[in-house]
Amino acid sequence: VLFLDAHFQVIFDLDHIKKALTEHCPRRNVCKGIWYPLVTSIYWGMYSSIAVCCVFFSLCLSMTNDLAKGYLRLAKCTGDVRNAVIMHKQVRDETEKRINSMRVWFLIHTLFYLVVFLASIFDWWEAARDSLNSVVQYMAQISGTLVVVYKFFFPFLSASYVTWHESTLVQDLNDKTDYLPGETFHSRQDLEVFLAQSRRLGYGFRLFKIQITITIAIFSLLGSGFGLLHTFLFLE
Repeated sequence: VLFLDAHFQVIFDLDHIKKALTEHCPRRNVCKGIWYPLVTSIYWGMYSSIAVCCVFFSLCLSMTNDLAKGYLRLAKCTGDVRNAVIMHKQVRDETEKRINSMRVWFLIHTLFYLVVFLASIFDWWEAARDSLNSVVQYMAQISGTLVVVYKFFFPFLSASYVTWHESTLVQDLNDKTDYLPGETFHSRQDLEVFLAQSRRLGYGFRLFKIQITITIAIFSLLGSGFGLLHTFLFLE
């Protein structure tokens, strides 16, 4: 994708950008010195963020592992139901601390790639009209667009996995029937109290009190697909 785009310039029109930057520049060497780091930063930013999305998924996966361990301790909790509520709050506080450390990145990344994706839709219209003249150029354009869609959709999918995983852990507590005498949830009434409290406290990956679910992830993918489909139909 990187080399095809650099050669055919179907995603970034580098020739026109360079011309606009250097044509009226009084110091050509200075402008060229700005131009090459600019191009490098554009490509580096676009493609290195793929690795960042994978790191984000790894962090989400780590959170689900810690949640599983926390809920396993909850299932074996003894004593008053308040002990279980306190333990659950500790598990949630640790998860929220991790989410807060990634919240700014997630928000900026989402907004940035929403803009990039919308620009990609308009770029398809412009490219199909002017610069797409071969199968290779079409493949380069499609590949670049899929990269943008991936980077917009995958973080939502990773975050929604945390929510889905914790919801299954809560459901497992509710479905479990072999609590031992002495364990807090051996009493169904205490379990109901805990579940009601956990629902009020919330669970999963939440961004500014908005719970990121698989539904939101699917809507982000469908929205991407609808935008591209609309562009294709418009081109035809």
